[in-house]
Amino acid sequence: MTIIRFFDQAFGRFIDGSRFSHDQAFRFPSRAVMLRDDYLVSLARGANILHIGCVDHLDLIEEKIRDDTYLHKSLCKAASLCVGVDLNEDGIEHMRELGFDNLHCGDLNGDEIPDALSDITFDYAIFGEILEHVDNPTQFLRDFRNKYKNVRGVIITVPNALRHTNIVGALRSIEKINTDHRYWFTPFTIAKVQHRAGLELENILMTSFSSNGLFKRILFRLFPLMADSIVCVSKM
Repeated sequence: MTIIRFFDQAFGRFIDGSRFSHDQAFRFPSRAVMLRDDYLVSLARGANILHIGCVDHLDLIEEKIRDDTYLHKSLCKAASLCVGVDLNEDGIEHMRELGFDNLHCGDLNGDEIPDALSDITFDYAIFGEILEHVDNPTQFLRDFRNKYKNVRGVIITVPNALRHTNIVGALRSIEKINTDHRYWFTPFTIAKVQHRAGLELENILMTSFSSNGLFKRILFRLFPLMADSIVCVSKM
């Protein structure tokens, strides 16, 4: 069996469909597993950011703000401009009460583009754990790409199907999942989805939600494909 490394020329041919295998093996490079939020903040620093799904979980917002782990707050501090968008009307209203501005409530692909979004050139749109909640993630990204010509790049974070907790659960015949999720992803499948949506892949990283625990740090250093989540960076 030939094992193909990620980002080799042959890898791209499988992503674009010009080559096919029913049982192809891909080796992910031995990269350090980064903290997800730290990496997103590093990309946002000094940039114009469109943060999609900015609310997170409504009942956890104030707790995360106290713990300094609320992603939207961190993005706002790092970015030149950070505009938040979410379907959660109650969540958007609560964020406004907490002092956040530049917020919009609505369906990005279904509603008319507000002037406040169309008049800005965004360096990145960040989709943080969004695609697993969408019925057709490829079409969702394709519609976004076709509609928002003022966005230069897309950052997608998705749950990793190969994460260590899934493997442990499988050994116990248990699946543990957010019941609104439709999908799990692997590095290859999220690369395929973004390509089918018309995006141009720049980078894929394995990330962790927290640095707590010596066991996780050692495990992810040895086996990066067992990390919590995947970050995919693409050009529009």
